[in-house]
Parts: sequence; C-alpha cells; structure tokens
Amino acid sequence: MWKPAFCALLIAPVAGPLAAQEALPDFEWDGSFSYAARATLEDSDNDIIRATIGATWRVEGGQWRGAAELGVRNEDFSSSYPANLGAEISRSWGTGWGRHSVGGRIRWADDRETSGELAYSAERFGNAIDLRGMLGVQYVTGAEDLTERTETSAFGQIEAIWFPLDDLALWAGLMGDADGDIGGIGVEYRPRRWPVSFFMEWGHTLVEYRGLEGYNDLYGGIRFVPRSRSLKQHRRAVTDRSFARYVEVQ
Repeated sequence: MWKPAFCALLIAPVAGPLAAQEALPDFEWDGSFSYAARATLEDSDNDIIRATIGATWRVEGGQWRGAAELGVRNEDFSSSYPANLGAEISRSWGTGWGRHSVGGRIRWADDRETSGELAYSAERFGNAIDLRGMLGVQYVTGAEDLTERTETSAFGQIEAIWFPLDDLALWAGLMGDADGDIGGIGVEYRPRRWPVSFFMEWGHTLVEYRGLEGYNDLYGGIRFVPRSRSLKQHRRAVTDRSFARYVEVQ
C-alpha cells in the first residue's frame, strides 16, 4: 500500500525554469464555487456545496493567504442542508525553483464533527510541468461516529500538473492517510480572457479507503481568474491549491 511518506520525494528543492509572470499586486482576492459528490457511507450521501473566498497579501520574500469557506451538506437534495464552514491560513516563500508553504485548515459541520489539518507543501514550477508534494497531520473530533475514520493521522499527497496550453491544466497524483489510499486526476480550463475557469477532479481508492473498496469523490466547479493572467500564471501566483487534497477528512 502506498504510504504518505513517499511525498518526501518532492520536498527537496529541484532546480527548474520559472515561467515569466506579471508584477503581482500587494493584495488580491480569489474565489471559487464547487460541488463535491462524495462516496456514500452508511447510507449517507454527504455531498458538499461550497463557496470559497480568499485574500492574498504579499510580503518580502513571499505571501500570506487566508480563506473562508461557506457551504452546506446535501443528502440527495432532500435534507435540511446543514451548514459546513471552514477557514484556512497559510504562509508561502518563493524560491528559485518554485515555492514552499506551511498552513492550517479547520472545518466545522453543523450535524457532523470538526476537523483540522496542519501541513507543509512544496511546489516546483517548470516550463510546462509543475510538481507538488504535501505532508501533514489531520485530526477529527468524534471519530467513533464517522465510518472507518482514524481520529489522528499523518497524511500526504504528491501530484504532477501538466500545462499543454497556458489556460489548460491536467494533473494526476496519489494521496494517503491512515485509512487508505486515493489516486486522483483532474482538469481545469479557462476560455481565453474569461474571468472564470472550469475544473473537475476525481479521486478513487487504489485498494480501500475508510473500509470501502470503491470509495470515490467527484469534485467540480468554477474558479475566478483575473483576465490579465493565464490560468498557469494564476495557479502559480495564488496558493489556493497548495493544500488541496483529493478527499476531505470528514
């Protein structure tokens, strides 16, 4: 079984060319709207509809980013849509090969539990291929009430992103924690000069995840992208995907 420790393959700096970018503003907003169709566990559909708004402020040598998540949980469009809220904060440093970041995230579900994550992310930027590695620890309250979920666990993810066009990203990777392994693939496309991009990501267990052999999550939505940038430039300018993972803690 694949182990999260393999993410260390990307932690060491790797020299690589950086694509030219425009001068970045000292402060900027980012945002997205998404729907996550998640695996059914114990007759719970547990899909999530979510809007995320983030703010990036740049300082000498790097940047900070904070984000708020406003969402609801959906049970086959027949429930009361209980709230699902989250917050994230991260600090990033630029390097000659990309950037590295540390960050934390907390998520609270009105009718479920509260989860937290602390992680380190390293990203290497090339001409057309980027690499990302992430290592961290996750925690969830009341794990005994969640199907096959360990209360505290290390987790990790490795990912390769290919830009066949400046406004098209394709990626694939592996994620793992104490409860199993997930393989993920994704695509994001921004029509030229449009202020939004469209993305979709699918994660599926390689062997078993949370006691389910066919565990899978399908995640899609739109992301706001400044007209002045290509999609590739935007993904390298803002850290909204630096701590992205194929499946959530709860």
